[in-house]
Amino acid sequence: MFENKKEQFTACLKDRWEEYRGLWQQLEAEGRKDEAVFVSIRLNIYDIFKTAFSFIQKGHTEDEVFILFPEKIEQISSGWQKSLDKSRAQNDQKKIQIETEKLAVAAEVKEMFQEVWKE
Repeated sequence: MFENKKEQFTACLKDRWEEYRGLWQQLEAEGRKDEAVFVSIRLNIYDIFKTAFSFIQKGHTEDEVFILFPEKIEQISSGWQKSLDKSRAQNDQKKIQIETEKLAVAAEVKEMFQEVWKE
């Protein structure tokens, strides 16, 4: 069961990454550079969480992964939240958008993880 969950979650991450990669390629081809930048941020964040999950799931039980991975998401996200708060205080609109994108992906990943682990 644990192996199935690991494989399913990894596949979810990969599928979503591929979806965003296709969108990024389309935006680049259409010359929509500004939009492509934000999609590339999403790609990078998915890479971060794929790496984090890969590391956490090795050598841990299912119950440990259920606790450790969401903690890692929160740990990583807390830095982005601090940066977002600082950017809002400085009214830095570009940085606000970037940090908001990062936090949105973290929320997506957390939701996907919870859905897979509930099964």
